Amino acid sequence: MLSYSPSNLAASALYLARKIIHRREGNWTAELQKHTGYTEEQLRSCAKDMCILITCIEKCALQAVRKKFSTKKFFEVALIKIEH
Repeated sequence: MLSYSPSNLAASALYLARKIIHRREGNWTAELQKHTGYTEEQLRSCAKDMCILITCIEKCALQAVRKKFSTKKFFEVALIKIEH
């Protein structure tokens, strides 16, 4: 993920979250593009890489962050299953 700029990572995370929650195409609005400076096409590659990372997280040896965000304090967000 080091090949992406911090602003691209942030915008791609938002793009991916919206895709996961809304489960539809075309949810990257002109307003989001204006505020982030990125088009949907510019975010797809980074978002795809993020998606690969989060779908393989259960097999990763580094589990501290996953365990932390699996608790009720953090609304168990790490336990949300992502279907693609």
